[in-house]
Amino acid sequence: MPRLLRSGESSSTARSSGEVGQGGGSGLASPNDIAEPRRLLDVVGQFISDRCESTSFAQTGNTELFKAFDSWRRDQAEPERSQKWFTGQMKDKGYVQKTPTGGPRTWFGIGLLPD
Repeated sequence: MPRLLRSGESSSTARSSGEVGQGGGSGLASPNDIAEPRRLLDVVGQFISDRCESTSFAQTGNTELFKAFDSWRRDQAEPERSQKWFTGQMKDKGYVQKTPTGGPRTWFGIGLLPD
């Protein structure tokens, strides 16, 4: 992984020593260097991978899914997130939330795995 420059050191000095970047001294990070931090930043994706199943027939109540996420993120020492933020992340991932007639708001296509 690329290192930070020392005080007073130029990027060309670090590149010439072969200490910065991976791509033949170009100073650019490789795709693998970029993918790992992105994966780690996808907190909701990690939650889904760890605690959920995505199937066309699955459904989970909005409150139940958020409470499971909130418990999971505490166990992972992740910062607190709002339910509004969580809802936005789920929608960005393509999950659909509906309110059946007379019922609670529900996520479709995702279910919680048994503990």
